[in-house]
Amino acid sequence: MAKGVETTVQVSRKILWVTTRVPSPPGLETMVFPLDNVARVTVTPHRPDRMRALLKFLVLMVLLRLLMILLSGGAGEAVPDVAGGVAAAVAVGLTVQLLVVVTRRSYYVLLVETTGPPFARLYSRDEQLMQRVGAAIVAALDNPQATFHYRIEHFQIGDTIKLIGGSGNTGKVNQ
Repeated sequence: MAKGVETTVQVSRKILWVTTRVPSPPGLETMVFPLDNVARVTVTPHRPDRMRALLKFLVLMVLLRLLMILLSGGAGEAVPDVAGGVAAAVAVGLTVQLLVVVTRRSYYVLLVETTGPPFARLYSRDEQLMQRVGAAIVAALDNPQATFHYRIEHFQIGDTIKLIGGSGNTGKVNQ
């Protein structure tokens, strides 16, 4: 589940600072990028795959119906009450899953790629803010004296993985 996160993006002295206040475990995570190493800055929309969710729903409902026909013997006999109840519960679950995907809002990703492996990725539902931050970073690439400071309320997607050391890294930080 996405958790609320506050990130500060700023440029000063030809350095891009991306600092995130993480809710659990509490603390700050800072990524620092020399502007000379920034290769690309993009803002892209991320929309839920509603068509895939609808197709999955329809396929699973057809399979559920075929299973019910097989359980009834194919000759129109009544399906046992327990099997009918389980099928109804599965149908309700599939419907809820479809509604969750269909009603999910789009969000926008600000991606800062460097000439090396590190990169920064921010998610927000505010497209204009992501565009302004991306434009400010690009403007700072051309202007060594540029400075700016943005505070972004966004959310974290997925698990937080913290690696320390170079071998035997397994597991994740559960939040």
